[in-house]
Amino acid sequence: MIVSLRVLHELQPDRPEEDGSKLITSNLVDVLQAQAQYEQLPEGVRQQLDSIKALQAPFKMIESAQALGL
Repeated sequence: MIVSLRVLHELQPDRPEEDGSKLITSNLVDVLQAQAQYEQLPEGVRQQLDSIKALQAPFKMIESAQALGL
């Protein structure tokens, strides 16, 4: 519940910068904003994206970084 309240606080425009708790919730805020943008896409585009199997698999960050030589 506390994290949810913090996320709601971060989504509000013109909020003053505060303590370091943004480090905990910033990723969740990014996910919620991306989901909102996705929902604004036309239905046909969302269906096309949903049909791509590679996009349904979890992203493996370490393996991807290693493949790029990072």
